[in-house]
Parts: sequence; structure tokens; C-alpha cells
Amino acid sequence: MTRVLHVSDLHFGTREDPEMERAVAALVERAHDTSSADATMKAFCAAFPDGKEYRFVRDLASEILHNVYPEHYPLMHRWVWDAKANTGVIREIWHGDNVDHMLIDVADGFERALAALPGERVDPPPPSARLDVLEDYFDLVLTEMLAYHRRFDELRDDYRFSNRARLEHAERRAMTAEEYVALQAGRAEDTDAWCDWLAEHRIDAVVEPTIPIVAPLRGSGYDEPFGDVEDLSLTHYWDWTGFPVVALPSGVGARSGLPTSVSLIGAPGADWDVLAWGTALQAELGTVSP
Repeated sequence: MTRVLHVSDLHFGTREDPEMERAVAALVERAHDTSSADATMKAFCAAFPDGKEYRFVRDLASEILHNVYPEHYPLMHRWVWDAKANTGVIREIWHGDNVDHMLIDVADGFERALAALPGERVDPPPPSARLDVLEDYFDLVLTEMLAYHRRFDELRDDYRFSNRARLEHAERRAMTAEEYVALQAGRAEDTDAWCDWLAEHRIDAVVEPTIPIVAPLRGSGYDEPFGDVEDLSLTHYWDWTGFPVVALPSGVGARSGLPTSVSLIGAPGADWDVLAWGTALQAELGTVSP
């Protein structure tokens, strides 16, 4: 998704700051190339004096990049996580024992592997399809799950707690036939919008992380109802559209050694093509060794 930032509209203090505007303009101009993000932010910071009073500059750069290309740049503010101070808002949402001095890692060389593949990498505007469908997705899946498992109602007490909780959620939801048909119609509309978008921009495959988190510590597994929402936060969408997807390991993080993964998503009917592209990408990335 492309965002346009009008640098001429930026004002700092009571007057326009030409040097600030030039630095922001250079930052935005290079923002499309995520492989050089570190160098781009370093160049932006170099345009300002050193000193504690200018620590905000890196946060400013990360905020600008995030707002221009939110799908490409996470919000990297120190208030989200400051690795040096070991503090940040992540502590309020991540209560695991491994939060101290946390570094969310990615595999080295992934950008180079993508660049080595044949074809052109493009960044068109997003399709007209709805992108936030997780609630509707769960409504459909759990309603269909409930209909299937009705035949086993007398065995419900033997189910894993998390599965019983999902079925009970669907019973409380009590979706009507009218609601079910409306959601399926919306699903078809979203799928058609994506098909039109792929054809319009002549896109063969979409590339994205398989999941947005690194492997967690082994714990209670699937015992917690809806404890796998983060795991599904990206993959559920392609179940929603019914598009073919191939997921493959993309390496391990240089710091953490934890595995990372990438997905290639193609148009309906492109299953064999997606498999071939995945094979080619895997050849570039190599395989993960234990």
C-alpha cells in the first residue's frame, strides 16, 4: 500500500525547517526499498546533531516509515521496545519469561534471495477487498465446525477443553442462516476483488511472512481457547479467499536461532505454479538445519 507524505506541509516549531524537510524527503524517497532500511534511517539520523536531546530523531524516522508504508515497516519506537533500556509497551502485552532483552529476529539473506528470483517485484495499491475479516472468518469456521460435531454431542465431555470452548462459543453466537449466507457472499466478493487485482497488476504471487511471530517457548500447546490467534493472523485470510499457498522455511534468525518462514500466495488454479515458485525460492534460501 502506498502512502503519500507531503513534505512541504511539515512544520517544526514556529517556522518551516528546510533542512528537516530535505531529510524527510530523502527518507521517504528511499522508503520503498526495505532492504536498505537500516542505512536509510542512519542517513536520516546523521542529518541531525548528536546528543541526548536528539534521541527522538530515530523514533521520528521509524514513525514516518511506518506511516508511509505500514505493511512494510513495524512501529519501531523506543516506547514499543527499547533494547538498551529493556523497557517498552511490549511488557504490557507479552508476559512471557523471555521478554527480557528481547530481539525479534528475522533470517539473514531473505531480501537477497527474493532479488535473485526471476520476475519483477512490484508494490501496487491494495485491492478493494476487505482485509480485516478475522471475526467473520471465525464465525464461519466455528459455525461449520459446530454443524459437523453435532453428531458427537454425547462425546463433548471427552473433547479437549479448547475445542469444547470453540463449540460453546459457536452455540452462544447462534449464527442465523441469513447471516451465514451474507458472510459467504462477502467472502466471494473479497475473493473476486483479489482475482481482479492480481489480473489488473499482472501479479503472479504475493509474498508475506507465514506468521508474524517467532516460535514461542513450548507450553500448553492448543489447550488455551483461541490461543492460536497470532498463528492464524495472516494465514486465515487465504483460507477466506481459498487461494493456493505454499509455506517454506526461510532460515533462522542470526541472533535467536529461531526458525522463520515465508509464504507465496497465488491465484485460484495456480497451485502447480505456486509450488514451482516455492521450490525455486527454497533453492535460493536453502534448508534449515537443526
